[in-house]
Amino acid sequence: MPFGLVNAPGTFQRMMDATLRGLTWQTCLVYLDDVIVFSKGDMGRHVVELAAVMERLANAGLSLKVSKCSFATERLEYLGHELDADGVRPMPSLVHSVQEFPVPTDVTELKRFVHMAGYYRRFVPDFARKAAPMTKLLRKGVVWRWAEPQQHAFECLKEAHTSRPLLVYPDFSRPFKLVTDASKVGLRAALTQDQGQGEQPVAYASKINSPTVAKYSITDLECAAAVWAV
Repeated sequence: MPFGLVNAPGTFQRMMDATLRGLTWQTCLVYLDDVIVFSKGDMGRHVVELAAVMERLANAGLSLKVSKCSFATERLEYLGHELDADGVRPMPSLVHSVQEFPVPTDVTELKRFVHMAGYYRRFVPDFARKAAPMTKLLRKGVVWRWAEPQQHAFECLKEAHTSRPLLVYPDFSRPFKLVTDASKVGLRAALTQDQGQGEQPVAYASKINSPTVAKYSITDLECAAAVWAV
């Protein structure tokens, strides 16, 4: 497929989805030309599942470049994340970039930081509220003024990335727990699951309230959080 065509990524993704239909989310995940084959059993099972994916690709006339492949690895980096048997973590190099980012001096630099830190927002509980003092400066017509609330938010988000928080893989054979909360500032939710070691996070989500939603009563806000999270 030629490079640069507007519809190329979408078309290629649909082709890959069709090629691996029935295997995705069971033994593999695919994003464009990045394919992960995972197994819950031993190496013998992994070899069988890897062969199934290879057969599908071969039947579709697709080939792989060996130098870009990793086989039988216990840890790998994928789309800015580090994956292993325990779950998913932010990639060390990108976390380092967040931690070393200098204090923004204008809107352009602030946008860069918020977008960089926001890439891992599902790892950070209540990300939207923590970032709110900074994101307010990104609104149209707001005069730039970096003060103590913005500096605190900046340092808070850096600190939230320091531990490289772990999110476990969802196990759809087990029940999930969805915990929500609300305030006048925003809504937040945490999806957790007990996989034998107590409740562990699968993902976090949060958002800032619009001026209209911010006027809701506490009861209505809590209901809004539940509806939004589901």
